[in-house]
Amino acid sequence: MTTNIDLSQLPAPQVVEQLSFTAIRDAMLADLSIRDTGLVNLPSSDPAYKVIEVAAYRELLIRQDVNDKAVHIMLAYAVGTDLDNIGALPWMNTLRLLIDPGDPNAVPPIEPIYESDSDYRVRLQLALEGFSTAGPVDAYIYHAKSADGKVRDVSVTTQTESGTATGGSVTALDDTSQTWPVDGRVGWIVSITAGTGADQVRTVGANSATQLIPGVAWTTAPDATSVYTLHQGGSVVVTVLSTEGNGIPDAALLDTVTTALNDQYVRPLTDQVIVQAANLNTYSINAGLTVYPGPGAENVRQTAEAAVTKYAVDNQKLGRDITRAGLLGALVVDGVQNVDLVSPAEDIVNDPTQFSTAGTITVTVLGTGE
Repeated sequence: MTTNIDLSQLPAPQVVEQLSFTAIRDAMLADLSIRDTGLVNLPSSDPAYKVIEVAAYRELLIRQDVNDKAVHIMLAYAVGTDLDNIGALPWMNTLRLLIDPGDPNAVPPIEPIYESDSDYRVRLQLALEGFSTAGPVDAYIYHAKSADGKVRDVSVTTQTESGTATGGSVTALDDTSQTWPVDGRVGWIVSITAGTGADQVRTVGANSATQLIPGVAWTTAPDATSVYTLHQGGSVVVTVLSTEGNGIPDAALLDTVTTALNDQYVRPLTDQVIVQAANLNTYSINAGLTVYPGPGAENVRQTAEAAVTKYAVDNQKLGRDITRAGLLGALVVDGVQNVDLVSPAEDIVNDPTQFSTAGTITVTVLGTGE
């Protein structure tokens, strides 16, 4: 999860020239008529006209090559080794990750697998954050993604809890719905965010299973209207989503990320980094299509199934909600008149530590309609 600029939404760079074969050819014909008045209004069958067409086409190719070279030094458009060279710049200093070394001795040889252009581009956007020594969110994301090519997505949060008090006094906040470990919240920061005593912040000095005792007494005693939050100062919770299997990382990958984030040049001295696996929510997609009359109902069904499958895969990210509107939008392809989306029955909302995977996808044709 990052808040970087979406490079796909950037306007086309002005350095890219809009090209037209017709415009280039006509400009050459006009220039030729100036140089030789006997070559005015040439018919397309004239040999000179054909030579101009060849020259115009070759100029078109040269100009397109210039366009391509111009954009290939831009992060948004660079691919392959052009992107590798951007990563090698001193202020990037980020190489493409090796996912699988392959086997050159196999028959036939197995080529190594490297990080994709899209994943590498995301890391390059975060590269400058990696120089920070203050522990910002994007710096942790950059270092976690750089730890191993099997890291698909990362979220960074703090350990937080929230609730509504059931009572209290100037020396305590009570919440009988809680079962806190005794003194397990000592040192945490408790903030009253709404209700009686709002905008007060204290450090927890002691606690029982249902009561928080502030280190300094409340100015205004909390009561049953007081809404509070708790967070552990200095805690950084890094959640990892894997590219392998169902997305839940194994212990080896979590250890690799933990080691990378606890490097003395990465983790601020006062941060306590906790690396954990993402939590999986599995759902099913069951949709019935009404298609327009015609012989291509099965082709329409297959296209809709492929589109909704792509939507499900593209949104398998930490904190990414799966919405009925998104699923319906994917299912309405050319030839679909209406969609009956049976499941999921409601939007699937994920917090930053969760992701969703479609366990089964069923798309059927219910009938035809105009």
